[in-house]
Formats: sequence, structure tokens, C-alpha cells
Amino acid sequence: MMMKRSDLARVLSVLSLALIACNGDDSGGSACLPQLELECVSSYDPTFDNFYAFEISQTCGANGSLCHAPAGNKGNLTLGDPDDAYDALVGGGLVVPGDPECSVLIQRLESDDPNFVMPQGRRLSAEERCAIRQWVANGAER
Repeated sequence: MMMKRSDLARVLSVLSLALIACNGDDSGGSACLPQLELECVSSYDPTFDNFYAFEISQTCGANGSLCHAPAGNKGNLTLGDPDDAYDALVGGGLVVPGDPECSVLIQRLESDDPNFVMPQGRRLSAEERCAIRQWVANGAER
């Protein structure tokens, strides 16, 4: 199977971010982010459909921003509809189901670096980030 150059670049970008974030430790586990608090209070039931409705479509995709809408496609990431968003996040390796600490999405949401944090311009509230972390920790199911 031949990959398009843009798809290959995206895969390599995701893999390099994951390698930077998740260096293996001696116990065979991963040393990603510090252990995240999963007993936090989420602003909504942590499902993908709610994550898409309350966060992606409002802050990243079609309604809230052009960054990851089909017209924007920033970082070769399009989140304009739920199916594409799920495929890009989970199938594209930005979310590691069951492992929020090693999920690039969570690292971007939790970052203090203004050049790395997502969404740019408005950090999600602790309750919003909590719901997303819980969704990932629970297996990132569709």
C-alpha cells in the first residue's frame, strides 16, 4: 500500500511527538506526563459524542475555529465531522486509548507552553479537560 507524502509526514509527526512524550522506563511502563488526576469533576459525561459536541466542534472544528475545519486543515488535522475527527484522533495516534498520559491530545491540552497548548487562544477549563482525560482513560470508545 502506497502512502501519500502528506499522510506519511503526518504519521511521522505523530510518532515523533509520541516518542518525545513517552520514553520507556525500566519497568516496561511509560514515563509520559505525570500521573493525571482522573477523579476530577468533568463538565459533561465523558463520551466521544459529548467531546465532539462540546469541545471539537466549538473550539477546533467547524463552528468555533477554522484551524482544524476542512478549510483550515492546520497540521494536516481535519476535525470537521465526528467520524473524521475520531479517525484522526484515535486512528491517527493522537489518542492512546486507555492511556491519557501518553496521548498527544492530552499533552497538548495540558501544556503550559503557549506554542504547544491546544486549543490556541483559549485554554479549556479544568472540567472540560477532565472529561476528555476520562474519555481517553476509559478506552476512547466511539
